[in-house]
Amino acid sequence: MPRMVVSIDGVVIKEVPLTQERTTVGRRPYNDVVIDNLAVSGEHAVFVMTGDDVQVYDLGSTNGTYVNGKAIKQQSLRNGDTVEMGKYKIHFLHEAPRQDYEKTVLIEPGRPQAAAAPAAAPASGTVRVMTGPAAGREVVLTKVVTTIGKPGVAVASITRRHHSFVLAHVEGAEPPRLNGAPIGAEPVALKNGDRWAPPRRLQRMKVRILGCSGTLAKGCRTTSFLLGERILVDAGTGVGELTLEEMQRVDHVFLTHSHLDHIAALPLLLDAVGAHRARPLQVHALPATLDALRAHVFNGVIWPDFTRIPTPQAPFVRLLPLGVGDVFVVAGTPLEVLPARHSVPAVGYAARGQRGWWIYSGDTEGQEPAFWRRVNALRQSPGGVAALCIETAFSNAEAELARKSQHLSPATLARELTALPPGADLPIYITHAKPQQSGLIMREVQALEHGALRLIDLQAVDVLSV
Repeated sequence: MPRMVVSIDGVVIKEVPLTQERTTVGRRPYNDVVIDNLAVSGEHAVFVMTGDDVQVYDLGSTNGTYVNGKAIKQQSLRNGDTVEMGKYKIHFLHEAPRQDYEKTVLIEPGRPQAAAAPAAAPASGTVRVMTGPAAGREVVLTKVVTTIGKPGVAVASITRRHHSFVLAHVEGAEPPRLNGAPIGAEPVALKNGDRWAPPRRLQRMKVRILGCSGTLAKGCRTTSFLLGERILVDAGTGVGELTLEEMQRVDHVFLTHSHLDHIAALPLLLDAVGAHRARPLQVHALPATLDALRAHVFNGVIWPDFTRIPTPQAPFVRLLPLGVGDVFVVAGTPLEVLPARHSVPAVGYAARGQRGWWIYSGDTEGQEPAFWRRVNALRQSPGGVAALCIETAFSNAEAELARKSQHLSPATLARELTALPPGADLPIYITHAKPQQSGLIMREVQALEHGALRLIDLQAVDVLSV
């Protein structure tokens, strides 16, 4: 099967099999392959597959599309061709199937290939299968990118960087292990004797509902979810439900967007525990969301600039950009960034637990087909979708206000749910309702024709176990 290996500065960030007739690449979240970089146009290029032939077409991009260093408008691709878009490189591969190693692999970057002829260049490394049916098999690392693992379960890539190699997670919800520890989001430099192994079994994940209201009132807190002990998704006023000890254990915050009800507690969280943490809190969000935090929160006027306090080298917080389609493994939890459409740049998230995926739409007006394509794809994955949290901020009586503020009402929620196939059976939790209307909203939601779907008020739930 032909595939694309996307990299930047020699580091592989994703691998995409070409399974459909058209595969679009661009910055906008509705593309099949999203590259969130300003040098990449919103609709940059498309890969068209006809039988075994694959052609790439430039879609009038600002900075052009290059194949093997030459600007093109249309080009047939051969195995090994390199397509460039800005600083990103896409290696087109159409070759024999990858090596399928189900057990432990010994990586020997410093081991040379046995010389076959004086003119042959020595290889820089070798991988050797240590256990399993293929035990003893060796593969010399002669290609720029070598993939190892079991497709559909976990695949990692070994990328050549000058005189060294780095290992990155490419495919699979569960992270593989290097020397017994899960591979994180960042590529890892390899040493002689390193051991790669398939992932361990996922653990049950608790999603604590700290807040899920559309605004403030007694007993109502704005959006924040605690995944396990170390991950916050959004940082609304619900963060105030945590003890100081619980706040201090949080290492990562993933924000959906920049609106106040989703970030209000973030500066106060840093003020409460920043000085007592051993390392900076990592805040992950779209570049536009991070820009808003820098300009309007951590600016020395609204709040101290904790990105530079107490020192620029060791601040209380680091702001880290992400893009739609990015996959992280945080505290052993696989987490994926999903597309969303709102009044400001926004995303949703999916996180994997032992029972399946927890999916959160973020604030949305809906009308984002790529979101539902990914939901349906995750439904078909092992474990499926254990919980889908989707906002419904206004009642049908305020449908016009919902439209103008780019939120859902029960009527538009019904439209969105048609993206699920008939007979789909999964729990759907309604979040972000305005306190004054929450009862009416749920009555209107429950009145929908929803088949096997279970529509539940998230405000009545304290913890989801996935």
